[in-house]
Amino acid sequence: MVEQNLSDDYFVRCNSCYLVNLRHVTGLKDDTVIVEGHSLKISRAKKKEFMNQLSIFYSEAL
Repeated sequence: MVEQNLSDDYFVRCNSCYLVNLRHVTGLKDDTVIVEGHSLKISRAKKKEFMNQLSIFYSEAL
């Protein structure tokens, strides 16, 4: 899988199609993440892990 080849901890899968670099997230709305102007659906199966990783990312950035 692609995730295993990435040494960067900032990549998180938001659904089965997209791997998101958390450093490029510009917003959230309901079940959608905004990445540099592109809206990507966060699947129900991935939402908990995605939101957890995003929360960790933002807490470390402060």
